[in-house]
Amino acid sequence: MVDLAANQLGIKHIKIPLQGAHFLTDLRALVHHHDGPISTISYFAHNQLVKAMSGDGFKVSVSGTGADELFTGYYDHHNLHLHDIASNSEL
Repeated sequence: MVDLAANQLGIKHIKIPLQGAHFLTDLRALVHHHDGPISTISYFAHNQLVKAMSGDGFKVSVSGTGADELFTGYYDHHNLHLHDIASNSEL
């Protein structure tokens, strides 16, 4: 699907396969870097992506990482906020 979209749009797409050979070594290094366990496997995948991009000489990356915080969080957070407002109508 990605290849089809890239071809139709005429854009360059570089595949970066995840390598499992050094998974534990890379995971330990990431945990050490963050001084604690990572929250989800997507942190590991993102780290692998950034390392590969850096190795290819890329200096800037635009991704969706952190966009949920940038655009006020998850839908559930907004629903919780609305519930709090309705529950505390005297505010």
